[in-house]
Order: sequence, then structure tokens, then C-alpha cells
Amino acid sequence: MAGIRDPAFWRRFSMAVHLDDEEKQQQQSATRPSLKHSDSWLARQQAKRSRRTCICWIFWLSFFAVVAGIVVVVLWLKAEGLLDDIRIGGGDDADDAASSGSPTASPTASPTASPTSTQ
Repeated sequence: MAGIRDPAFWRRFSMAVHLDDEEKQQQQSATRPSLKHSDSWLARQQAKRSRRTCICWIFWLSFFAVVAGIVVVVLWLKAEGLLDDIRIGGGDDADDAASSGSPTASPTASPTASPTSTQ
């Protein structure tokens, strides 16, 4: 089977196919409503991602601002001397034992306990 050897034929054929495709596209666009940008699935997904990123940044910046505010308030109260009377954790055990009245909290050894072994 012999092919067509005229180069002008292929150029005319290509132009005809191209024009036919353009005509079909114009007919389809006339019958099909055009999509608005907000109706696009991809646009909605990008908007969700943008909103999520914005909310995430706002959350973390607010969180760090609250933490920094707490640190500043604690440092200010400590500098003013308002936290000197408050003891958290260890501290002086003798003062705690005297105020609680507990015999097990005494820092001295009890007179009834003997460190001898029974061997």
C-alpha cells in the first residue's frame, strides 16, 4: 500500500483536522456551562489547605505567646519578691516536719530504731 507523497496534502490535512477540533471545542463550550473558579474541586482543595495552614500558624503563635507570657509573669513575680514565700518541691525538710507534726518526717533518727543486725 503506497502512502501519499504530496507534502502539501499533509499540511492541508493537518489544518483541516485542527480547524475541525476547534469547531468541536466551540460547539461544546456553547452547550456546556463554563466552570467558575470556585466550582473547581482543585480550587476547593487549595482553599482548604490554605485555611488549614493559616489556622495552624495562628494556633502555634498563640500557644507560644501564652507560654512566653507565663514565663514573663513568673519572672516578674520572682523579681518583685512575691514568690519568695512559696515553696514548690524539695525545700527545707525541717520546716515541713515541724509544721506537719508527722513523726516519720523528722530528719533525726528515732530512738527506738537500732541499726544492729540479727546474725
